[in-house]
Amino acid sequence: MISRHLKKKIQYSLMKHPLPFSVADYYSLKNGPVIFANSLPKAGTHLLRRLLCLLPNTASMWSYHFDESIDGVGNYQQLYKPSHGQVITAHTAYSSEVIKVLDEYHYCKFFMMRDPRDAIVSGAHYIANMDHTHRLSSYFKSLPSDHERIMAVIKGVNGDLIEDGVRSKSIGEHLDSFSGWLDEPSCCVVKFEELIGSAGGGESLQQLNVVKKITQHIGLTLTDMELKNISEQVFSSKSKTFRKGQINNWKNQLSETHKEAIKEVAGNAIIQMGYESDFNW
Repeated sequence: MISRHLKKKIQYSLMKHPLPFSVADYYSLKNGPVIFANSLPKAGTHLLRRLLCLLPNTASMWSYHFDESIDGVGNYQQLYKPSHGQVITAHTAYSSEVIKVLDEYHYCKFFMMRDPRDAIVSGAHYIANMDHTHRLSSYFKSLPSDHERIMAVIKGVNGDLIEDGVRSKSIGEHLDSFSGWLDEPSCCVVKFEELIGSAGGGESLQQLNVVKKITQHIGLTLTDMELKNISEQVFSSKSKTFRKGQINNWKNQLSETHKEAIKEVAGNAIIQMGYESDFNW
């Protein structure tokens, strides 16, 4: 059986040499933007990718995920010399090194943010239901309840409890490592809650405005009807990582113990991201 890493290497190799199969593909390869769509895990990467691949001069079949764990393809090499029309997704912490690479190859940068409390709940369920391709899946399956799994996402997991021996960071540490994207001038920050639309508990007008902001960041000028048609296609429950796709689901899932633990490790980050103004939630 082919290993996950080998599959990733093959995919990466193929995506570095995309072939046009239609007139639309040809124009994408010739004139399309190069897009870096980044986010914290479980913050709506697939939602953002779906939107970007619906836009003119991008090609869904050429989209791939930047995976820093692939052996032998490190140091951001997967981001070198991208093709026009590609949308490359990632869960990459902020650093001057990655910005340098993205600028060198003229990427149009996006960062997708989501209420960390919803990301915590989504992540706990996702990992527990994954097969052994996720490094934490065995440990999460061994925990007796969702309460413990959610707490593990919040506080992190010691390396001696995980098969690979590498400690899993707390949600606060993850948020801190990604916070630089919020202040990066060349990066367009998109909120999951604004892009999800009415199908996910958001607002259609808000969604339409965000889609317009995204297209403007890329340099596209679309009519109101084109923007509306694209907005109506953004939400999909067919993604393999999809669970609920609803905003504020954390209010139904987190206990008071969970909330206090989150405030301890990530309370300030949640305020910085604009999801709360204080610790009274």
